[in-house]
Amino acid sequence: MRKFIYAFDPEEKEELARRGYKLVQSDDERGVYVFLNSGTLSFSEENAGRFALGDTLWL
Repeated sequence: MRKFIYAFDPEEKEELARRGYKLVQSDDERGVYVFLNSGTLSFSEENAGRFALGDTLWL
C-alpha cells in the first residue's frame, strides 16, 4: 500500500476529506492536495486518472 494519495482537483480534495482522510500538504495555486493513505479507499481503473498514489511526499 502506498503512503500518500495525491488529488489534483478541489472537488476530489473535498471528497477525500469527507471520507476521513487526513490532508498533510496542499498547494492551492498548483491544485495539488496530499493525503495520508489509510487504505480504506479502493482505486479502480475508473478513477485511476483522478488520484495518484505514492510513497514520497512532494509538492
